[in-house]
Formats: sequence, structure tokens, C-alpha cells
Amino acid sequence: MQEGRFITVRKLAALQIEFRGSRRVVLEFGFGCLFMGAVGVAFLLFAKHPTAATSALGVYLFFLGLNYAPLLAYSVSIAMRGSAKLVAARELAHQDVYRRRYGVQQALILVPLAIVALSVAHELKGGAREDAPPPDAPAEVREEKKEGEEEEAERSGRPGAAPSVGEDLGQPRGADRPGLAAAGAA
Repeated sequence: MQEGRFITVRKLAALQIEFRGSRRVVLEFGFGCLFMGAVGVAFLLFAKHPTAATSALGVYLFFLGLNYAPLLAYSVSIAMRGSAKLVAARELAHQDVYRRRYGVQQALILVPLAIVALSVAHELKGGAREDAPPPDAPAEVREEKKEGEEEEAERSGRPGAAPSVGEDLGQPRGADRPGLAAAGAA
């Protein structure tokens, strides 16, 4: 089991969704992002007697709100795909190790811009594909992914291919554009 030094923010969001539910997590991260950012801006702009302390608190709260932005983006993406179990397969298989590790390191949310920096670093490094189960994922997770791909290919009418962006799964390819449908019929 290969371990990195720091948490993967996408996996943190997936674990939160898996343990606490997608609606609750998306609301929490959305509230954290908007509320903390708004309170930080309010401290900066509307302090009756601006001091270094109120300015520092405003900047801290604003950056804290920014920490929630990648968590919110990942949690919305994962919740819409329903892929929390897939994204965090390794962590769920080894809960004894990862639950404590992610629990302790999620305190990085309190460090301004730490989560943003981890997200950017992970994405620049090429980040693991969200859709691909890790090699040591439990067999049931790999089977769920395989079945999902087969169903997707069956609906699209192309073996082994996922539907293209904007393609309606109920129509043959090109049916949404009359010129292509007529050309295909000829």
C-alpha cells in the first residue's frame, strides 16, 4: 500500500460523502466556502475601526473560505457521478489506517490556502483519474466500474465506447443534427 505524505483532496471529499452523505457534505462545503469568504470580506470592508488584527482576521477567514472551494468542487463532481466509493476504494478497504490519517490531516482546512495548494499540486502532478479504480481496490468496486462501463456502452450503441459530450443516449449518433442524420441514412 503506497502512501503519500499528504491527503488527496478529492479522496477527502469522497470519504466525507461516503461516511456522511452527499447532501450534507455539499451543503457543509458550500456553506463554508460562501460564509467564511463573506465574513472575511465583511471584516476587511466594514470594520468600524480597521486595525491590523481585524484585517488579519478578515484575510484569514477569506482564505479559509477559499480552502472550501476545491472541496466543494470535488464533492459536487463526485456526488453528481455517484462515484464516492470508486474514488476512495483503497481508503475504504483500509479504513483502520486511512480514517485516522485523513481525520488528522483534514485539520489542514484551518491553514489558509493549504487545501487549495494541495489540490493544485495534485492536479498539476497529473492527479489520479477519478473514474479509474486503484489496482488494489476491492473486487466488488472493480466489478461495479466494469458493469457501469458496459451499461454505458450498451446505451450508446457503440461497444466499449462512452457517449460523446452532448450526445443524447436515446438517439443514434448524429440524429440531433439533421445533416448528419440524412447523410447516415443515405
